[in-house]
Amino acid sequence: MSSVSTDRDVKKITSANTAKQKASPDDLQASWHEIINTCKAQLWSDVGKGARDYLHDRGINDQVLQSPFFRVGFSEGKKIAGVWVDRGIVLPCFTVKDDLTIDHISYVKIRRGRSWVYRPDDKSKYRKLPGMGTTLSGLYGAGLVKGSDAVFFTEGEFDCLLLHQEAGDLVGVCTLGGVSDRFDWSKWGSYISFVRWLYIAYDIDEAGNKGAAAWSEMTGRVRRARIPDGKGKDITDAWRAGVDLAGWVMGVLADYQD
Repeated sequence: MSSVSTDRDVKKITSANTAKQKASPDDLQASWHEIINTCKAQLWSDVGKGARDYLHDRGINDQVLQSPFFRVGFSEGKKIAGVWVDRGIVLPCFTVKDDLTIDHISYVKIRRGRSWVYRPDDKSKYRKLPGMGTTLSGLYGAGLVKGSDAVFFTEGEFDCLLLHQEAGDLVGVCTLGGVSDRFDWSKWGSYISFVRWLYIAYDIDEAGNKGAAAWSEMTGRVRRARIPDGKGKDITDAWRAGVDLAGWVMGVLADYQD
């Protein structure tokens, strides 16, 4: 393929994605539904074996991956519903109805296996699909936190999946999807309005500490949930180091009992 034709293809893709980005999230719900369903099926096909192995290596079991509250998927790296979906693990953030069907999709994030085909200079691990922008907030795991007395906020989706798996019967678990993302009280406040304590289980590093401090400035119900010393900087590290995450959660809760 000549460089001229390649440039032309790149411009077409860029133009199409720009048009998607101008659409509102509500306009793109149908496309995102199709992407979620297609990628979920691909995760459990032969092409998804490598992704399943990666997820299992992170400690996440099939029951959680297939949960109607998470619907984790895999993309081969192709267009789905007119949207380019990078090759990688697909992490949709959505709310559910009473019958556990998807209600509203906040974002679809890709944990990319390689750099974006049409922007080889982009080396970021994660990418939200076109149309979402960078400010649209979400609450990953939102459907599982209502009614909880205590909620643990993890830094990212993988830690959320793992902690829910290991301790979801003890506490609610959710994430904003990134340490720099801020909670939208107008949109998600009802999910945690009656929660007694919010435990911030962000990574033990400078960024995680800043994120936890930002939470403390918003509400007095915040407590810091720290990984045991010498067991890594995040929940997945701790699990790999042999930490019983359910026992850790119980210990954190006991530390803050009145």
